[in-house]
Amino acid sequence: MKKLFGHLLPLTDEQTEAIWKVGTLTVDANVLLDLYRYHPETRDALIQALRAFQGRLWLSHQAASEFVRNRARAAAAVGKELADADSDLSTLEAATKKASDALRGRRPLPREVGQKLKAEVEAAIRSAKAAVEEVRTRHVDGASTDAVLDDVMSLFDGCVGAAPIEAELAELHKEAQRRIMEKVPPGYQDAKKDGVNAHGDYLVWHQVLQQAKSSAKAMILVTSERKEDWWERAHGKTVGPRHELLEEAHRVAGQTVLIYQTDSFVERAARRTGTTVSAFVRNDIRAPRDDQELEDIITTAVEELANELVDLDSPINNLTAETNATDWHADDVVVTDFGPLDYASCSAPFTASLHYTGEQLEDRAWSGTEIRAELRGTIAFEDGSWVISDDYEVENAEIDYGEPDLDDDEPASPGRSGPTRRTST
Repeated sequence: MKKLFGHLLPLTDEQTEAIWKVGTLTVDANVLLDLYRYHPETRDALIQALRAFQGRLWLSHQAASEFVRNRARAAAAVGKELADADSDLSTLEAATKKASDALRGRRPLPREVGQKLKAEVEAAIRSAKAAVEEVRTRHVDGASTDAVLDDVMSLFDGCVGAAPIEAELAELHKEAQRRIMEKVPPGYQDAKKDGVNAHGDYLVWHQVLQQAKSSAKAMILVTSERKEDWWERAHGKTVGPRHELLEEAHRVAGQTVLIYQTDSFVERAARRTGTTVSAFVRNDIRAPRDDQELEDIITTAVEELANELVDLDSPINNLTAETNATDWHADDVVVTDFGPLDYASCSAPFTASLHYTGEQLEDRAWSGTEIRAELRGTIAFEDGSWVISDDYEVENAEIDYGEPDLDDDEPASPGRSGPTRRTST
């Protein structure tokens, strides 16, 4: 058993530590691009973890190319965030002055109330402005003295993989497209990206395996990806890399490839040096890069929970029991509202609409094959995964009776039709 399936089983602490001592470390492009997005404290923690592998670092040509192509855009996005922060503070400053002036005009109140409020808020605003400026001095938008670029160039100088020749690249794109169509990990969840941009994950993975094979060394791959085409999930939790990836690494390279998400990598690197990672740094790494990513995370979690609600003790399950339909499943989930993200707890509230469909039993009266509901809850990062907290609520669950979809010559089954019925639970 161990000889046949050992590469799919968890490694012991001793085996993992042996790979950390001699293995080659590589990262995907977004791990490097995130250096622009992180707070300086987080950036320093990741750079320090990478530097511990000096002499054993390697970067795939695909990851290096993506970093170079996209770094200016990532830097510009941070510059915009800082400009927006300036605007937010100016708005707060004006609102504070207006409120304190109004308070001073309230005759029953001592004038000191408005004056104290103004002084305390202005002090907090000055502190916030100083923090913004500190970040701005460490973040140079497009200038020649780009600290992130300097760090990346220094770390991976002389250790970037060779570019594939044109004929090989064409075959790799062809293979990447096949894997997308057949949902072979990694990368098939990037199918919506334009053209060859959808193939980036596979190209990185292929080049990592080729490096492991040619060097005859185990690899440590750090990725910012959290999608299901990289990670096995069970009951809303990430339990490890996809088995297909471990199998392919064993079959193609004959080597072990350890795969870590960025926060897990930084934490393990810190433990090896006897240091700890602050909660702020962990949550900064885990936080989505933008609103679209947060929405995608929530949508994925809601889709999983929505299908579980069919079998759990829930208003959805109660309604399915009132119908003459089977095979109920959530066929459409839309996140209608979410955020803001709380960086302290790495969580965000959300609301989503759910739509379920079932199969009408032919020998039973028509009773509706659609259910609609709303889901309100909180998404939070726990134990390596984004999960929906247990205090979620299903609201406005209702059967949409509608009318049966019949053939022209088929008589309608006797049954009820009329207005939608809402549950009381």
